Amino acid sequence: MLNPSSSVRRSSDLRSTVALPLTGALALALLCAAPARAQEPPCTPNFSIANIQGSDVGSLWQSYYVTTSGVVTALRGGSGAGFFIQMPVGDGDPSTSDGIFVAANPVPAGVVPGAAVCVEAMVDEAYPLMDFAGRSTTRLQPFRVVVQATGQPLPAAVTLTAADFAPGASIDTLERYEGMRVRVASLTVVAPTAGTVDETAASSFSTGAFYGVVAGTARPFREAGVELDVNDPLPYDVAPGVPRFDTNPERLRIDSAALGLAPLDVAAGATLSNVSGIFEQTGHTNSVLLESAPGVTASTATAAGAAAPQPRSTEFTVASLNADRLFDTTDSPNHDDAVPTSAALARRLAKLSLYVRNVLRSPDLVAVEEVETAALLQSLAGKINADAVAAGQPDPGYQAYLIEGQDPTGLDVGLLARSRVTVSQVVQEGRDQTFVDPDSGDTAILNDRPPLVVKASVGLASGPVPVTVVVTHLESLSNVPDFAFGPKARVKRAAQAEFLAGLIQDRVAASPNEALVVLGDFQAYGVNDGYVDVFGTVVGSPADPAAVTVPTTDLVDPNLTDALAGLATTTRYTVLEHGNAAELHHVLVNDAASALQSRAWIAHANADFPDALRNDATRAERAAASDSPVVYFEVAAPEPAPAPTPVGPADITAKVKVKVWRSFYFWHYRGYTYALVDVTNLTTKALTGPFYLGIGGLPAGAQVVNARATLGGQPAVPVFWWQQLRPFRTMRAWIVLKGVPTNVTPTIRVYAGKLPGAK
Repeated sequence: MLNPSSSVRRSSDLRSTVALPLTGALALALLCAAPARAQEPPCTPNFSIANIQGSDVGSLWQSYYVTTSGVVTALRGGSGAGFFIQMPVGDGDPSTSDGIFVAANPVPAGVVPGAAVCVEAMVDEAYPLMDFAGRSTTRLQPFRVVVQATGQPLPAAVTLTAADFAPGASIDTLERYEGMRVRVASLTVVAPTAGTVDETAASSFSTGAFYGVVAGTARPFREAGVELDVNDPLPYDVAPGVPRFDTNPERLRIDSAALGLAPLDVAAGATLSNVSGIFEQTGHTNSVLLESAPGVTASTATAAGAAAPQPRSTEFTVASLNADRLFDTTDSPNHDDAVPTSAALARRLAKLSLYVRNVLRSPDLVAVEEVETAALLQSLAGKINADAVAAGQPDPGYQAYLIEGQDPTGLDVGLLARSRVTVSQVVQEGRDQTFVDPDSGDTAILNDRPPLVVKASVGLASGPVPVTVVVTHLESLSNVPDFAFGPKARVKRAAQAEFLAGLIQDRVAASPNEALVVLGDFQAYGVNDGYVDVFGTVVGSPADPAAVTVPTTDLVDPNLTDALAGLATTTRYTVLEHGNAAELHHVLVNDAASALQSRAWIAHANADFPDALRNDATRAERAAASDSPVVYFEVAAPEPAPAPTPVGPADITAKVKVKVWRSFYFWHYRGYTYALVDVTNLTTKALTGPFYLGIGGLPAGAQVVNARATLGGQPAVPVFWWQQLRPFRTMRAWIVLKGVPTNVTPTIRVYAGKLPGAK
């Protein structure tokens, strides 16, 4: 390690024509504006970039003044303007970076990619705002930049491969590339391009930033534990036994616009080739600032491909939809609300209508979070109904149910119910519930958006199916890890989870046969986040107190069932957080509802698509920020009634011998033919009547005059005077025919038994 010398000085030791203290940017501005001195002192490097960067996360030369040189590789605009320089040939030490950022706003004239420059500057470490565990960026605050040559070749880019992102690696592993040119041969997008949302216009401006992984690397998911790099210590107020989540350092944040390129809007699943740019570390994330446009193979994902399966006639569906800060056009004096224009609101409603109808398949019950008023939710219902009719779809006949809560923004939870759903009760629970604020010691409102309990029945062909739905939207995760606001947020989330668990337990205990569905935006992962195990508490299986910062009590018995547990692990996410797939929206069912559940789905038509699609009212994609779970419940159609057992005379022809006399007893009189028939019992058991003779083999137009029934499709003559025919005995009967020539002998079948309805 080099030691400070007279040529490497702290800012407090510097004595020169530059008055101190001055920031590097201000000094540079003054120097750029001043007339050039007749003789500029030579700019002689005394440190290489690799010496300044060193092998640690931060530079050992922070706050020292140094002189270094390199080739300009890229310019950066905006409020953080400056440029990157890199050694033409590295120092050969793989543990040190050969590149560095020079913070200069404005960038001096002549500083362009390919320029060889000498920089006199102070070494500085820039830390991410309010992220105490985030990584700093070593940079130079210049007070003189001298362009020594132009048109120099850029240093070769380092190719990043899957080996650079081995499991268990720290984000610090790639510190050695900070400020250098890097390249990824093929990258798979795992989180789409983000946007900056204008709620007044309901539009989004692309930031050009998205996340990817080196091709062949699995999609990163949020895992259990406090979100920290493996080299970070636990926060002081976190119990030592809690699990740790390593933040998935295999993620690469790609900023397509930071170096002046047009923003690149891509969806998850897209693949990029020849991704090259400058490597930096932003907070907990490895990043590449694109220097040139990569090759792009667009994702094949569409809203149609993400659509939930059509329910069967024996099923009904329940879904959850976070409407993503759906405000009306009225500025409420009591709320910190956004006020969209009428056109902006119309676009939001149009997209949500497309999403509910074509992606969620118009569920019977839709739990809706983040809607400002009951009237606005009814407007959404009316829009869906009207659009369905206009599109030739069945009219769902949605009705809206919402009770105002007490969130400072005015956003509430509500429910949409189709016309075949009969809602018998809507109750808001826990509005007056309080908790003790650990910061002030005072009591405070617990449920800003109190849970909504809705009793209903769904009309199926098999009959009405009772179901009770609990719609919930818990305290946001955003403040949980915060140094200042975290303790209060954790206590509040724990109290909310226990309140909801107690509400569930009371219902299950009072009505164990009630089909209960608890769903909504839990703002909680399906795993213990190390601070508060909200999901486990509501299910009835909270984390061990030693594994969580704020422990909770097990209040639910029997435990609820995760209705989405049967889905493939790769599809179990509803949001994408900084490139990590995570499940914040849940559907929980008690035993009675679990017995009815047939299947589940998560409609991935929002989180995977670039935020710029908010602007397109003709597409369902990105109707909101998060994806919706849909759960199917099935009640089988009643079994068809069995066919009635045939009643009436049975055919016993096989048990008897039949003889039709053609001599004296077969004669004609005035057009009629009289025939004598003998029937002999050939069995050893008596045959029980009454008996009938079925007459067949007759020509067209012939009639059996004394027939009194039809059996086997033939006219049948009753033999009333015989009720029993003993073994080997013979009974005799007459048949009277009309229109039968004497040379035609009819065929006879014999039946025994009562006719239907006969006494």
